[in-house]
Amino acid sequence: WHPTNPDLLYYLPTNGVGMRLHEENVTTGTTRVVADFSARLRARWPTANAAWTRSEGSPSADGRYWCFMVDDANWGTLGVFTWDRDTDTILGWYDTQGDRPDHVSMSPSGSHCVVSGDGPRGTVAFSRDFTSQRQLLHKSEHSDLARDANGDDVYVAVDYRSSTGEVFMLNLRTGVRTALFSTYVSGTATALHISGKAYARPGWVLVSTYADY
Repeated sequence: WHPTNPDLLYYLPTNGVGMRLHEENVTTGTTRVVADFSARLRARWPTANAAWTRSEGSPSADGRYWCFMVDDANWGTLGVFTWDRDTDTILGWYDTQGDRPDHVSMSPSGSHCVVSGDGPRGTVAFSRDFTSQRQLLHKSEHSDLARDANGDDVYVAVDYRSSTGEVFMLNLRTGVRTALFSTYVSGTATALHISGKAYARPGWVLVSTYADY
């Protein structure tokens, strides 16, 4: 959804095929193409066919900055790019070199593109122009991006490889990791999902469980 206009909804074609971002006015039913990335992406990656977040990513909290992953027609990975909605400008590019992301997302402030994956790269927060990077976790786990109580961008995730199966937050600016709570309690384990979209309530995330033993 548009962050301030409740009538406007952003959407991508199914699986990002066609490489366009659309906007629909849900009151009037009218639609428009906000951005057509196809020519720009094919100039860099000639076989580009889809640009999407793999259905888990979000733009910055103000809706201005976006991060997309790019696939070819066989769903082979090509790269990742960041885009400024207000200027329709591609701000940075990253070649994935065969290590396909599980999903990508922009941080709430728009300062980082987070590329989450299970390959050698793991999950990495890149600066918006991809000139710097910080590894957040060795793989892609259930996670989301949120704002902490001070308003900083944080990555909140569960680390099943840690000794306590801890849910933690990691500050994208400082790199400081803080354990929040354990999920391995008295020989038990819990599977969970995390949502950090409470941007108006910094310091809060929603954790929902779907399995345990």
